[in-house]
Amino acid sequence: MQRMTSLRAAIYVRVSKNRTDDSAKPERQIKSCSLLGKAKGLTLIAEPFVDDDVSAYKGKKKRPQYEALLDLIKAGEVDVVLSWHIDRMLRTTREMLEFITLAEETGVSIESVQGGSLDLSTPAGRMVATILASVSQAEVEMKAERHLLKNEQTRQAGGSTGGPVPFGWTLGEKVGHSRQFIVDEDAAKAIKTATTALIEGSENLSQIARDWNAQGLRTTFDKPWNHNSLKKVLVRPRNAGLVEHHGSILEGVEASWSPLVSVEEWHAVCSVLDGQRRAQSPRKHLLSNLLTCAKCGKPLVAGMTVKKVKGREYRYEQYKHAPGQGTGCGASIERTMVDKKVRTYVRHILTFQKIESLVPQSHDLTSALSLRSEVAGIEKRMQELEDLWADGEFSTDGYKKQRKALSEAREVALKGLAGLTERNAFAGLLSGLQKASFEDSVKMGQQFDALSLDHRKTVVSALFPKIVIEPGRGEDRVKLYNADGEEFELT
Repeated sequence: MQRMTSLRAAIYVRVSKNRTDDSAKPERQIKSCSLLGKAKGLTLIAEPFVDDDVSAYKGKKKRPQYEALLDLIKAGEVDVVLSWHIDRMLRTTREMLEFITLAEETGVSIESVQGGSLDLSTPAGRMVATILASVSQAEVEMKAERHLLKNEQTRQAGGSTGGPVPFGWTLGEKVGHSRQFIVDEDAAKAIKTATTALIEGSENLSQIARDWNAQGLRTTFDKPWNHNSLKKVLVRPRNAGLVEHHGSILEGVEASWSPLVSVEEWHAVCSVLDGQRRAQSPRKHLLSNLLTCAKCGKPLVAGMTVKKVKGREYRYEQYKHAPGQGTGCGASIERTMVDKKVRTYVRHILTFQKIESLVPQSHDLTSALSLRSEVAGIEKRMQELEDLWADGEFSTDGYKKQRKALSEAREVALKGLAGLTERNAFAGLLSGLQKASFEDSVKMGQQFDALSLDHRKTVVSALFPKIVIEPGRGEDRVKLYNADGEEFELT
C-alpha cells in the first residue's frame, strides 16, 4: 500500500494598526492558521510570513514577506497558503489575477480561516476568488475616499489631519476627527522671538539655531536645530493661524489652534528668508566695499594680484579696485595688514568704550514691518502695471513713467529698511557681546572675532562709516573715521 505524502504549507499574515479587534493581532492569526493546517493534515515548511502595518489602500507599497512567500511558491516549495482571510493576503483584483496565474503554473491553493478553501485550478474557484478580490478592492477604495473626505472636512473646520505634533504646541484632547493643539509656552516664545529678530535684522538663522540648541530646545524628532530645520519652522503658515493644504492657504478658514505670530509678522519673516535665498553668494572678506580710495574715491574690494619675477609667479592678497568699476587710479593695499589694523581698532573700542554710547537705538519691529509692507505693496503695483501694459491698457510712455516712479519709491523704502536693519543688527550684536562679557570686558574683542562675517562687517561699518586708503606705504595709509566724521586714533 502506497503512503500518501502531506501537502506543504506556509502561513501568511498581514496586520494593520487601524484594526482594533483580536483578528488584527498576528499571534491570533498565526494560531488560527496553524490549527487549520493541522486539521487539514498540512505540513508547515517555514516560519510564518508576517507583514506588519502595510495598509490595503496603500497598495503601491511593497510587502517584503509577501514577496518572499511568492519566491518560495515559484521555487515549488509550497502547495497551500494558509491565511486568516483572502483580503489579508490579496488586496486588489490585479494581485488576485497575478496569483491565479501563479497557481496555474505551480498548482498552489489557498486555505483561509474565515473564507474556506479556494481551488484556483477550477473555473469556479477562480471566479469566486476574483469576485472576493473585487469586493475587497472596492471596500478599501471607498474607505480611502471616506478618509480623504474626512480630512477635507477637518481642514475646512480649521483642524489638523495628522502627522507629528508641530513644534510650538503640545497635543490636547481630540474633538471629533480633529486633534487639538495647546500652545507650548517655551517653544512659542522662541518662535516669536526668532521671528522678531529676523524681521528687525538683529540675528540670522545660524545664530538663532545656536541659541535654541543652547537653551535645550529640540525639533519634533528630538534633533538639534540647524539652518534648514529652523527655516522650515519659521515659514509655516500654521504659526500665524493659517490652514495650508498642498502648499496653498485655505482662504476664510479659521484654525482651531492659537497662532504664535501675527499674519503680518509671518508674511514679513517669509519675505526676509525668501530674500536671503535669492541673494548673491555670501561675502568672504571683512572689508570688501568698506574701503575707499582717497585718490579717486572708488571703493576697494578683495582680490588677488599675480606677478611674475624671473619666471617665478607670486600672488598677493590685496584690496583693490573692482573689475567692473574700471581700473581707477590703480591703488591697492595688502589685505592682511588692513584687516589686522581695523580689527585692532574695533576690539579696542569694544573693550574700553562704554557699550551704551555705541548702541544707536533700540529695536523697532513696527517700523520694520511697515517698511517691508511698503516694499511688498510697491512690488505688487509694479506687477499690476506690467500686466496692464501687456494687455494694452497703458501706452509705453505712460508705462515707463509710472514704473520709474514706483522703482524710485521702492529704492527709498529699501534704503530705509537697510538702515533700520543695520542699526537693529548692531544693537542686537552689542547687547549680546555685553552679556557675554559682563565679568571680563577684555573678552569683548574675542567675542567680535567669533561673530559671523556679515555681523563683523555690520559692526565695522557702524563704528567706522568711512575707512580711507591714502597713497603711501604701510598701515599709516589706513584712516578710520567715526560717525561724526572725526578720524579715530588709538591713544
